[in-house]
Amino acid sequence: MRRTCVHGSARRQLLLLAPMGVTGLDNFENVIESPHTHATLLASMQRLRGKIYVAEGAIPASSLTEDGRHAQDIDSRSWHLLSIGSFGQVLGCARFHPHSTSAGFHNTGVSHSALAGKRGWASRLRRAVEAEMSRARYEDRLFIEAGGWALSEDLRHSPEGIRIALGAFCWAKLIGGAVGVATATVRNKSAQILQRLGGAKLRADDLELPRYFDPAYGCDMEILRFSDDSYAAACHDAVMQLTGELAKAAVIIPKRPIWDYRRMVYATLSATPAVYA
Repeated sequence: MRRTCVHGSARRQLLLLAPMGVTGLDNFENVIESPHTHATLLASMQRLRGKIYVAEGAIPASSLTEDGRHAQDIDSRSWHLLSIGSFGQVLGCARFHPHSTSAGFHNTGVSHSALAGKRGWASRLRRAVEAEMSRARYEDRLFIEAGGWALSEDLRHSPEGIRIALGAFCWAKLIGGAVGVATATVRNKSAQILQRLGGAKLRADDLELPRYFDPAYGCDMEILRFSDDSYAAACHDAVMQLTGELAKAAVIIPKRPIWDYRRMVYATLSATPAVYA
């Protein structure tokens, strides 16, 4: 009997925060320019992440901002998938950071991981990540890093966490395809869940890269690889449904790029009947 990937979940609202200057939004039907909403939701997401990470002992409370946010520079340059509750509160989140085609290994977050400094594995990690970056360029897909996972206590044992994890595959489809790596914790079974959904351990020299202890977060971690088409077969129906949901979900952008304004004006003029004196 075929196993299903997700057995349904409470219908919470999913939405996306896009970074400044983002392009490739044609597959999204509800793009909203609102600097205030973007900033407000980004801060709420950072507070949720900070609260959860401190409670788990992953980071010290002293690493948060005065208003309790776990703020990282990469946040403003990334996409964020948010689960929003009935009162507008952020209940869960994941981050997807796209790299430019000219980026190298030294530009990635995993290049600063504890595994990158581990004797005997640093060069293998570099080769494994560079292989994924080369694949992305060859297949004309984005190379991304996924992380920043957090889920409120109320949703820990609900399907919402699975929906957010599957959202990486769905979002990657909507932006035109992506190859990526994800850093996931072993402690809360994030790595195990991602592998069940279709993530796979990075390999180099026919060896799987091992889990490693990250002193910055005080737990064991694994680096996994995935792409928009690598999800488990059992998740096909769920991915197709969620991809449709995300296509219609609100995408909040802080500001439209100038080329997008020009396209909007051109489309408006093209659709307006000519008037002759």
